[in-house]
Amino acid sequence: MYTLKYVAPDGVVFPLIGGPYGAVFVRDGGLESLVASFEDTGVQAAGHAGRRVDWRDRLVKELTGALTVVVRDPALWPGFARAFHSRRHGTLVLDGGALGPMRLSVRLAAPIGPPSMQPKPGTEVQVSLVADDGVWVQSHTGTGNVTVTNYGDVPIWPSVEWDGAGGQVKLPSGATFTLPAVTGRHSVSLSRLDGGEVVDARGRVDQGLTDKAGALSESVPVDFSRTFSVPTGARLSWSVGYFSPWR
Repeated sequence: MYTLKYVAPDGVVFPLIGGPYGAVFVRDGGLESLVASFEDTGVQAAGHAGRRVDWRDRLVKELTGALTVVVRDPALWPGFARAFHSRRHGTLVLDGGALGPMRLSVRLAAPIGPPSMQPKPGTEVQVSLVADDGVWVQSHTGTGNVTVTNYGDVPIWPSVEWDGAGGQVKLPSGATFTLPAVTGRHSVSLSRLDGGEVVDARGRVDQGLTDKAGALSESVPVDFSRTFSVPTGARLSWSVGYFSPWR
């Protein structure tokens, strides 16, 4: 049996499928899409049938979908509606599949319409969502020498979190960089999109530490394993991304 809950940006949890219900629940058949969308660009040549596709060139788009919820307790409806934002991300957590719990970071794709001037039990409302990351994820961490295996559908770009003296990080290619000494928890993503920026626990970029670290980017391709090494006081974090949680 599947369960689905929504965790608001402030941490408040709303059970949506599988109970125990509060303000609302998702009606039967009330999940629309919420699976990945991607585009493959192939190479074609005259005299050859079809096309040749390099999966490394796959473009995974933002994920969209909607929940159709039934108002259960009209008095609690305003709190549920306020839990969704167009600029702040909440999290859908789905459990019950063969792979275990999966998470999807979502925000509003459109404002939530009113259930009625005076909501009544049984009124249905659609909540349209967008997931900018494009995939459902399962998150993992490790320390020391960490082997990351990618069973998912998209490349994995790990991050390193640390506090204290720092030390050398070794990437699967053999390249290295050094985490500078810090006070308090800091992190650096190994994704090309983040440019090696070092951020503090509040998500603020520290340009001085970024320049000192000189972090490099490296990923784990789909269907491959790669080994990373992080120093004492640090941990490697990564998420395996899936096109669909229904597996």
